[in-house]
Amino acid sequence: MRFSLIMATRDRLEEIKRFLQSLAEQESFDIELIVVDQNPDDRLVELLNAYRRQFSIVHLKQLSPGASRARNQGLAHSSGDIVGFPDDDCAYPPCFLGKVSHFFQHEKWDGLSVRIRNASQLQA
Repeated sequence: MRFSLIMATRDRLEEIKRFLQSLAEQESFDIELIVVDQNPDDRLVELLNAYRRQFSIVHLKQLSPGASRARNQGLAHSSGDIVGFPDDDCAYPPCFLGKVSHFFQHEKWDGLSVRIRNASQLQA
């Protein structure tokens, strides 16, 4: 099962580093991260390059701001069976993608929404 994760971002670096690390720590899945970069500079290039061996990364530039616009642009480049829209300041707990995959394999739903939790409340 392939995951396409579309992240719109602007003015963040450390938060994205935390998210990338949380993706790298997930179970072995086919992950395509589509980053729609709304920064006027190349601040993300080095960071994204550091994770390209662990999962696929598509880096798109978009200078006109807007989360919805960026998500639509990313969606046009997605190829996954499951599409997610992580915020640029989130991190996934261990086994998160495994639980999402299991949900869609065993339930007849078209979508799933999860709540936001404080990082101190995350459990494996």
